[in-house]
Amino acid sequence: MPTFTRQEFFQLVRGLHEFDPLQAKLGFGIAPNLLGVWFDDTLRYADAKNFWDENAIPKNVIVTINSKINVKGSNYDDFLQRMKGLCITEDTLIGNREKYVTELLGKAISGALRNELAGNVEPLGNYFHGAPSAAKVEWRQLGHMKYEKVLPPQREKALAWVTKDVAGDASVYGNLLDAYVTKDGSLPLDEKIVTNIWRTIAKRDPNMRLYRSTPYGAAVPYPSVVGGAYLIKKIFGLTKNVTFPPRGSSKWEDWAVFYFGSIMAVQGFTDGNKRTARTAYAIVMLSGNVEFRAPTNNFGAQLAKMG
Repeated sequence: MPTFTRQEFFQLVRGLHEFDPLQAKLGFGIAPNLLGVWFDDTLRYADAKNFWDENAIPKNVIVTINSKINVKGSNYDDFLQRMKGLCITEDTLIGNREKYVTELLGKAISGALRNELAGNVEPLGNYFHGAPSAAKVEWRQLGHMKYEKVLPPQREKALAWVTKDVAGDASVYGNLLDAYVTKDGSLPLDEKIVTNIWRTIAKRDPNMRLYRSTPYGAAVPYPSVVGGAYLIKKIFGLTKNVTFPPRGSSKWEDWAVFYFGSIMAVQGFTDGNKRTARTAYAIVMLSGNVEFRAPTNNFGAQLAKMG
């Protein structure tokens, strides 16, 4: 009866040819994190006698340094195929999302994303219902009558959209905007900042998952949280040398949409990816000093590419 400790499991999977592309892609620093996620998740698939069973209903387990995966000899070939399948699936999903992010980048550079946004703007009244604190007043003449139209400041519009579906105290989102919006035309985001945004959001969600494994055998288009984290790093590697337009240029909309769609698509965090992406979108729009225009839910779903 084969039995695998965490380290023995690592050695087994590392010895598979199917793992080689992942090892090369993720590097020796990140690959062990993926193996750890797979080990913890595999422990959940066990029968009543604690033997691995790929058809078992996954259960919650407490993982310790003494945890072991027990495999019946008759199921070993199936177990090995499962591990090979995880390798192939993760590598394929990372590759697909990486290709998609590159395509989005090309559309951002060409200006196509702001054109798409122009046809998919959420009406202000759908998410902003409060009275602006520092209103901009526009006067218009209609015959002999004069009236005023009060528009909310850009920050208030952005915050209202970001927090539209947030339950409870949403003040933390305002703090994030204030902390990361830039005034000098520089890129306001990087891998560390986006991760800090997510951590701030995650602290407020007691239901946040601890990890997300490779969706083996499921119709899910994105990789594990480890593959997603690799892709978050990839996003900012692709844009670190980009020259951003002057503040006030509509080209900032391209970059806001790019980061919004990319962060959602790669699913770099266990949960809260959409909230993180919306916050990032608002930060880029405000940093660009352009009129805040929120994308519709349908456009967001299209950018996330979950179908």
